[in-house]
Parts: sequence; C-alpha cells; structure tokens
Amino acid sequence: MSAQTRGTLALAAITPGRVVAALLVLCAIKGLWLTTGVVVPPDPDTVRDLGFIQAVRDGNWFGDPATEGAWRWYPPLLHNLAALLTAALPLTLYDAWLHAGALLNLLTPASFYWMNCRLVGRWPAAAATVLLVLAFGAALPGDATAGYTPWTLTPALAWPLFFVSVRLIAGAAERLRPAGTVVAGSAVGLLFLAHTVPSVLLAGLLTAAVVTLHGVTRRSALWLVGAGGIALLWTTPFLLPLLLAYRLHIVHPDPGAWVHPVLSDRLTLLPTALGLFLLAWLVRQRAWAHLPRSTVGILGAWIALCGMFLVRHYACSDNRDGVCGVFVVAAHHYLVYLQAAWATVAGLALALLWRRGEPAHWVRSAAAVLVVALIAFFADAEDLAYRRLGQGPAERVLDRAAYEWILARTEPGALFVTELPSNPADMGPGAAAVIAAGRRLVAPPGLHSNPYLPWTSRNEQRLALLKPGADLCPLLREAGEDGAFFLLPHGRTVAAAPVFDTAVHTIYRVPERSCRRPP
Repeated sequence: MSAQTRGTLALAAITPGRVVAALLVLCAIKGLWLTTGVVVPPDPDTVRDLGFIQAVRDGNWFGDPATEGAWRWYPPLLHNLAALLTAALPLTLYDAWLHAGALLNLLTPASFYWMNCRLVGRWPAAAATVLLVLAFGAALPGDATAGYTPWTLTPALAWPLFFVSVRLIAGAAERLRPAGTVVAGSAVGLLFLAHTVPSVLLAGLLTAAVVTLHGVTRRSALWLVGAGGIALLWTTPFLLPLLLAYRLHIVHPDPGAWVHPVLSDRLTLLPTALGLFLLAWLVRQRAWAHLPRSTVGILGAWIALCGMFLVRHYACSDNRDGVCGVFVVAAHHYLVYLQAAWATVAGLALALLWRRGEPAHWVRSAAAVLVVALIAFFADAEDLAYRRLGQGPAERVLDRAAYEWILARTEPGALFVTELPSNPADMGPGAAAVIAAGRRLVAPPGLHSNPYLPWTSRNEQRLALLKPGADLCPLLREAGEDGAFFLLPHGRTVAAAPVFDTAVHTIYRVPERSCRRPP
C-alpha cells in the first residue's frame, strides 16, 4: 500500500463526530486539571449562585435571600434545578457547585456542534466548534466566548440551552404546526428563566426564521403570536412578581452598568474583524445559496441583534438617560453570543476552502495551527489566574470556616453586617461567606445587589452600624427572631458577643440587651 493510499485512508477515518469527540476529551482534561485543588470560587458570580441555590434548598423558591421580603431578581431556573440535583449528591452543595462546571460545560461545544449540523452541515459544524473552543477561546477570556470554560458560571450553563433551542426553533419554523408553536414558545420561555440575553436573541432568531421561510403572512403572524404567548406563560412566575412589586424599574443600575474588561480589549476586535471578512467572502462566493433558507435568516438575525446591542453599548458609554438607560444585564453577554455566530461563519468558510484546496496541504497547515491553538488553549492566562485565586489562600476570597458555621448555626433569615471592600467589583471574604450561605445582609456588595431596590441607603445603614456606640435596636428589629450578627475582621469590635473565630474573622451575635430602650 502506497503512502498516498495510507494517507487517503487516514483522512477518510477522520469524521466530524470524531473530531468533536477528541475536542471534548481535551476540554475535560483542561477542566479537571484547572479545577483540581480549587477550594474557593474564583468568580464572585459563583458565590452569588451558591446563595440562590442555598435559598431554594432552605425553602425560599422565589425570594431574594439577601433581602427580607424582596423578590428574586435573577432568573431562577438553573438555581432551582441545581438545588434539586445537588440535594441527591453525596457531596456538599459548595463542593458540587464549585467543580460542576468542568464537566457540565462540556455540553457547550457538544450542543454547538449539534446545532450547526443542522444549520451548516457536519464538517462546517466541526470546524466551527474547534475554532470557537480553541482559537476564539485563546483570544478571549473563557467567560467572554461561548466555547468552553471550566468554571461554574450561570451564564455559561445557559450557552448549551441556547444552542439546543436554536436547532429546535429551526425545525419548528419550517412547518408552522401547532406542536412547533409549543416547542418554540417553550424554548424561548424556559431560556428566559435561565438567562435573559439568550432568550431575547432566540425570540429574534425565531421571528427571522419564520419570516425568511414563510414571509409576513396571516398564518406566520398568528403562529409567532402563539409562540410568544406560550413563552410569556413560562416567564410569568418570574416576571409577574417583579412587575407588580417593582414595575421592572431599575433603581440601582450598578449591576447592569458594570462593563466587562473584554469590551475595552483590542483583542475583542479580532474575531469580529475575521467574521466580517469571512462573511463578505461567503456572500461573494454565493455560499448562502447552498444553505437552508432558515439558516440564512437565523445567522443574519443573530449577528444583527448582537451587533445592535453592542453598538448601543458603545454609543451609550457615557450616558444612562432615555434610550441609553441601563439594562438589567451587562452588555458583554451579547459579545459572547456574537463570537458563536462568527465561529459558525468561519467554520462554513473553512469547509468551503477545504473542498477547493489540496487535502494534503490543508492537513499540514491545519496540524500546525492546531498545535499552536492547543498550547494557547491550555496556557490561557485568564484561566490560570482563576486557578491560582481558587487555590487560595482561601480567606482572600471567601472565609469558608465562617460560611460553614453560618450554615450550621444560624437560621435562613439571619441578618448580617459585614465590611465591604473599596473596589465595588469585589465581594470581600466576609460578605462572600454570608452570600454563599444564603443569609441576609444589611447591605450586599453594590455590584451583587438587587437592581430593583435602592442600595445607597442600605449601605449608609451598614456604615452607621459599624460606628462605635451605634444604636443596634433597628438592626435587632429588622432581624426578628432569626437573630442579628456581625462578621468582621480580627481587631474590629462591636458591642456584641463573639460566638466564633476563624483565621481572619470574628462572628458576633447581637444580644437583645444591646437594644437601647427609652426610659
């Protein structure tokens, strides 16, 4: 057998499914390697998620655990599912959630490939998946490109739900049957309960697919209205309380106004510049003529919607009034989903170039690029920094000893006063311990506070309680039967009884006699 024949047989043995399977193995190796030895959440959002999950396990299904009587402001689906699933595991919630992302996030490249098999075909889908995970993942932080991240982040857990939903709506939009209305509407509604941004995008993609396939007709309009009604039914348990209690009016804009550093990084332009170039080249090559019509509508709307929200972000960077009012979610999430669309475009372009080129030449070139991409994939500076932070010293991120004491010795309604760091993006190890335990805070960190409730007045109350000789009566009245506590660094004292010491903190319980009563 000649070398050329052996090479041809070797190429024939490489299938799209095997390529993606090998990629998933690499992702699993990276994820398990990075998360081994991690003892504290390296991202504040993971701490917030722990608190929401703990609250559900404590019976608070719809409330904000940090504030008595407040409604849950973050989409609840993933937290509620996690509460149910982790209750059946032999691991503690803390350990299970901290390390779950390394394996759960393998669903993202798998679902991205499955979606694109329908949109653009198997080989373009495989190429797009490799690009998204290795190339785009090396150029951007793991939480800013919807490829693979080993960290347990709620927005990342919504990525595979979005990709699966795109495939489902592509099929439902073809025939406009009643069953498809239920499938499409449920996909949009359930995705909204997982994360807001992908649901907004999915609704636009569904509309674009239906209009592209069937035009603007009475039948297509009624079908979309029906799907929208079903989506609204799914979202009602979450949205209706927020609408009735707060009219969905944001009074604390800091969480939504937070800007991910990636939006100021010039590397962000690389995937977008590449995507625009390849998109123009594919149009010139008339590649769209060989794709399903629904794919053209979906990809076009996908890119346009993400681009529109990002343009709005940059245009409104110094303005929060009128149409520039702050959304409840940060703008970088649209960049995340835009990278996935660009990866699909790039995968389609690569597959077209492969068919037109010399296979042996392409194999050599692809192998060289793959080696570089793999090195960048495993040596990602952002992930390595997260690993170092997660491995400790633990007290810099979350005081786990305090967290475990709070879970074991306090009621779910216990009220805490803590110090907060000067950097509003940080939680501080004391506040993080309370938040992860799902207990109340007089004032949570600004960036992780309920956007529908004022924060400044609560923080002023926190600062007043930390002053020497502060009147603790209001704190005790607000705490009720579940008790009031201070969690403070060593050396900081209050007029309360110390009940527990950790390596860096002391927990004080405020006794009833601390309340000054008028004569």
